[in-house]
Amino acid sequence: MLFNLKARKFSRGALLHFTAYCISLICVSVLIAIGCAHAPIRPVAPVSVRPALAITRAEMRNPEFWLGRIGQADKVILSINQVKQFNAENRKKKLIVDMASFAPEYDGRALARSLTGEWAECRGRNLYLGGSPAPQAFWKEIKELMALDRVPENIPVRFGFILRRAEQRVLPSDELLAAKPGDVNFDQLQNSSFDTGQPLAVLHESRDGKWVYGAGQSSSGWFHKDLVAFCTGEQFRNYLGMPYVTVISAKAGIFRDPEMAGPYETVRMGTRLALGHLSAAANAVEVVVPSRDSPGNFVPLKAYLGKGNVVFGHLSYTYRTVLTQAFKLLDAPYGWGGSNGEQDCSSFMQEVFGTVGIDLPRNSADQVKAGEGVKDISSAAPGITLLGMKGHIMLYLGEYDNHPYAIHAVWSYRKPTVKGEQVIKIGKVAVTLADLGRGSSKGSWLQRVNAIRIVR
Repeated sequence: MLFNLKARKFSRGALLHFTAYCISLICVSVLIAIGCAHAPIRPVAPVSVRPALAITRAEMRNPEFWLGRIGQADKVILSINQVKQFNAENRKKKLIVDMASFAPEYDGRALARSLTGEWAECRGRNLYLGGSPAPQAFWKEIKELMALDRVPENIPVRFGFILRRAEQRVLPSDELLAAKPGDVNFDQLQNSSFDTGQPLAVLHESRDGKWVYGAGQSSSGWFHKDLVAFCTGEQFRNYLGMPYVTVISAKAGIFRDPEMAGPYETVRMGTRLALGHLSAAANAVEVVVPSRDSPGNFVPLKAYLGKGNVVFGHLSYTYRTVLTQAFKLLDAPYGWGGSNGEQDCSSFMQEVFGTVGIDLPRNSADQVKAGEGVKDISSAAPGITLLGMKGHIMLYLGEYDNHPYAIHAVWSYRKPTVKGEQVIKIGKVAVTLADLGRGSSKGSWLQRVNAIRIVR
């Protein structure tokens, strides 16, 4: 309602009525303002500013985005025989071990030196146990448990298979040792983890009989003895010589029945399991997994996986295959040393390339010794090139808008700010700029790359 005071003359009563109306209007406005001021404020979710993810456009989280930028995405990079040759070269370089031809005896003096060195290396790092430096009594107890005096000059190798997911430890202990107080995400005794059915050459046993030290295809360490099914050398080789399936999903459930109603275990991408009979249920594939009798001896057990989770043999090695498999793990939680059934930067590479039959070493420092080296990123092949630096490794995706990108299992990076450096946690498999960390004290990832290897 509008009033034009110049155009109209008001009686005294009308003016009083108008004044009262204005006062009431002002009062209502004040009450509304007061009410709004005292109304509960709806909490706003804090915005997580992560340049690693913010710069990554939504479409970059899809493998097709990168495949569309690669010519001949379905071209076979290595044939089946060439994959075998690639693995043979890695064995020749002693980056991985051919478990099927593992010798029946092992040099005890070499093992004793290795075990002593691992103990001494950990001891010399002043690691923390429960927030305080690990006491001398702890190290003395561990060394006694290792029973180094019981290592013979020539070790008769015992063979076996992992029953269920097993943590591989640097020393025979479940204690969490940290590089600094409270750093619980990086257990310095966690070396790797093995899935159901992985072969193991057992070389030594702890004094209390609860731990064994064993060598796998890409790493060695201590395992809980009750997670190993022991077998003869002949049983070992026969099992490894069986036709196999490879897990191609991020994780796959193993079941005890073809209806897949009784869960048994979960295995990660790249795991190989011996193939059972082909007459399984329509939606299931029968495999043979290890079990053990009361003395601990290997007993083959029928089990089943969903057909969509596995492939007979392995997938064809193409750009499309590698990137499709890598992006299946996108956003999977980071797990140092494969802890909790997850993956760190190097085990991520093992899982992805394992689906095409490529056997990579366990550690990033060894992974960059495999394949074909190139001098700079301009010569890299997007989708199949490893970018390695001290303590980390990435899978190169290519460039977009003159910026290099990678997919990798990453914990964090450093970001310079006006108040100093800030550690930005990612903690998962992510697509990021390959040169994050520019201007920080450590420099960007790309500045720290010391090896570029094409996996071919």
